[in-house]
Amino acid sequence: MNRNKITYNPIAVLLADPVNPIPEAKRTYHMTKIYEGLDALDNMLHPEIHHWQAVADAANMLETLCNELNLMDDPHGVVKDGMEVLALAWGQQEQGLPNQLDHDDIKKLRLMVNSYMYAMETLPERVMISAHRQTEIRICKILNGNKKEGDIVI
Repeated sequence: MNRNKITYNPIAVLLADPVNPIPEAKRTYHMTKIYEGLDALDNMLHPEIHHWQAVADAANMLETLCNELNLMDDPHGVVKDGMEVLALAWGQQEQGLPNQLDHDDIKKLRLMVNSYMYAMETLPERVMISAHRQTEIRICKILNGNKKEGDIVI
């Protein structure tokens, strides 16, 4: 996800497949980056920024799909739990502390990422592209100082 500009314009949303999910090759590439980030958060003392961002991007997309577009249910609080783990861990990272995620934290992040993968596999490409666009617009607003309570910048 580009943090300085919007990747997709409204025409790209309209041209996206309204019925079928994002093509498998694109899903695989995208999810590989996210799982690499998750693996780094699980195994590295000081994960690199792109690792954090890959997992945060999945969290932000899932937040859009569940909380803003109401396209997915989150009855077990997977999104909230994952976001809380990311916020706490990122705060420690910013203080220069080593990664302190434990087994339960990683489990929460894995559940969140798996929920995002499910969305990628089941929702139409048009829905995912539109959600991506809306997520980037929300992130741009946050980066430009229009934060709501609880917003964390990674």
